Amino acid sequence: MAGPFPQSDFEIELSTDGAAFTAYAAQAVAVTPGGGERARGVTHVAGRDVPYITTGKRSAMEYNIRVLYTTGAAELYLKARGYYLNKTEIWVRYGPEGNVAGMQRITIGPGLITACPPPAGDAGTGDALALEFMFVGEDESDDVYT
Repeated sequence: MAGPFPQSDFEIELSTDGAAFTAYAAQAVAVTPGGGERARGVTHVAGRDVPYITTGKRSAMEYNIRVLYTTGAAELYLKARGYYLNKTEIWVRYGPEGNVAGMQRITIGPGLITACPPPAGDAGTGDALALEFMFVGEDESDDVYT
């Protein structure tokens, strides 16, 4: 078993075509994967004490991605905000252990950014401005970095 791995080394990449990805680890603060639950059915019949369990389709993948607020044209926030406002279909790639050869990466998409609010700040802290956007994707696949 390899690991454990520090969460501080993860990678986030975005793509508009599912092939050419741009890395944004330097601006990514946190990622929270979710969704993808498979529907299930539970059916009881008179002649059996336990239910029959069946499965159905999976729900969409949902990723909350927290990023630093930066404003350069190629920065993650402005890219994500533009994709959100223009309803641009994108793919997200997440590498839990970072962009390291042989380590897992998960590609999610195609999908849409369904929320991308402006940053909120608190003058009472020394924290950098950050915000969270929501990406909802149709499917996911696993492979490894090469």
